[in-house]
Amino acid sequence: MVLEQIQAVRDEVLQSVKGLSDEELNKAPSAESWSIAQVLLHLQQIESYFLSLMDAALQGPNEEVKERNLAYVTDRSHKAKSPIDPP
Repeated sequence: MVLEQIQAVRDEVLQSVKGLSDEELNKAPSAESWSIAQVLLHLQQIESYFLSLMDAALQGPNEEVKERNLAYVTDRSHKAKSPIDPP
């Protein structure tokens, strides 16, 4: 079920950029913003990261899982730097 949802979102994202030129994909709106291509790269990298975490979790526990407060992930009052920055 999760993989189907991921694929559906991936298809929707790819459909939304279909037909854009290289220039449109690579132009950032400002020096502080990412281009569409950078956002797509970030999504691909973060998807791969989370899929690897899910795969590891399905393989069974190999270490104690610690609970974390992830409320900061949805807090948009401050801009956080991505751990996986596009080039």
